[in-house]
Amino acid sequence: MLEKLVNSLLGKPGRALFNFIQNHYEIFLLIMMVYGLLILYAKRNYITYIPNQIRKIIAENPNASSEEVYKIWQQHKKQIPNYILIPTKNDLWVTPLNKADDNYDLLEYFKGANYKNDTELINRIKKQNSQKKTIRV
Repeated sequence: MLEKLVNSLLGKPGRALFNFIQNHYEIFLLIMMVYGLLILYAKRNYITYIPNQIRKIIAENPNASSEEVYKIWQQHKKQIPNYILIPTKNDLWVTPLNKADDNYDLLEYFKGANYKNDTELINRIKKQNSQKKTIRV
């Protein structure tokens, strides 16, 4: 039954691909595992690495405005190595952080963790820091 469905819907190229996957499923699984791990690594960098780096910049420059922090972050971002990856739009692939633009349009897995651009993240972190200061006083 599956063979009839493949023959009728996919044609010759689809059948060849389906047969290849069926005959070499270990290679297919390995490729999918590497792809999934790359996406997870990039998502982890998006959620933890970028905010931590911006927090460090804000801690080093506590009186800097959001625009100044943004400029410092852009300079720092250009120096980041190529193996620091972040997801591309809609989480389909990855790109090096130093070559990425500032606008992120990722899928929402966690309501509070996503930010649309670097400026929004900087403002969010500055707001959290100001709330912590008012609580301590």
